[in-house]
Amino acid sequence: MRNWFLHIAVIFLLCGQCTTKQTHEASLPDVKLLGPDSVTVGQKFTIRLIGKEKLPDSPVYLLRHTTWGTTIDTFGQNHAITIVDTLAGMVLAEVIYGGTKISQKLYHVLPMTTTMPLDTYLGSKSIIANGQDWAMLTVIPTDTFGNLVQAQTPVRFELVRPSNVAENKQALTKHGVAYQIIVAQTKAGKTLGYVTVNGLKSKEKELLEVADYPADFRIWAEGTTPFADGRQTFKVKTDVLKDRFGNTVPNGTLVLFECQDTNHTLRQLNGYTLEGVATIAVQNPVSAGSLRIRASVSGGGKSNLFTVSFMAKK
Repeated sequence: MRNWFLHIAVIFLLCGQCTTKQTHEASLPDVKLLGPDSVTVGQKFTIRLIGKEKLPDSPVYLLRHTTWGTTIDTFGQNHAITIVDTLAGMVLAEVIYGGTKISQKLYHVLPMTTTMPLDTYLGSKSIIANGQDWAMLTVIPTDTFGNLVQAQTPVRFELVRPSNVAENKQALTKHGVAYQIIVAQTKAGKTLGYVTVNGLKSKEKELLEVADYPADFRIWAEGTTPFADGRQTFKVKTDVLKDRFGNTVPNGTLVLFECQDTNHTLRQLNGYTLEGVATIAVQNPVSAGSLRIRASVSGGGKSNLFTVSFMAKK
């Protein structure tokens, strides 16, 4: 008997809950959210609520969820909200009434076309003209509101190489970025790079292609005096230092000169190139005999061994 009464009590409780749920669902308005499936940023559009029955006077909210966050608006008496989105991406719009979602719609906000200035980046700023070194020219096109342009947007890269030969290459944006690898040639000079997107051309980017380490070179002396007086000086010069492709090394390239006298005393002097030539001033030794001079560039070539003879002053 007790079990029978217990079953009746459980059934009554469940029926009461079902009745409450059905009553709550029946009290919710049957509405539909109308609006475009896609819009362009900056474009004004309207979202409306359409229903068979009159909407209640209680506040009805519109929540718009994006990757940037959530915004909340309140429907007015005309059951419409005018919106201008400035951030591209997918938007989930939800209608909330009495704390419950009663309708929703997904729409896509598309970016505008590319606008100036074009964000272009070049790295590194200089490479070695050895036919192997490389740099990268990158562009991130955006619209007026800073949104990345649509994927697969064509981008044209124009390069003017040190040989004055123009190169034109094309890439498509992916994840908002397009890039072009610039492989060094074997002629030193400047490569100028330009990027064009949707008819808009960027400012030039300058890539410096510099000579590689110099090959072996020759040195000689000028203005020598034959006396070992420790007082006179003379100059030692190099050839124009060039790499294996014939490019003159940059100004300021360090050249190490080693001078050894007849007493095996070693002096090391630094010279720096100007228009490819390094020059140092060497003081005459104090003892008669030969002064042996050799020059080298770290990582690069070496010179011949040059010998200057000195005699004791009578």
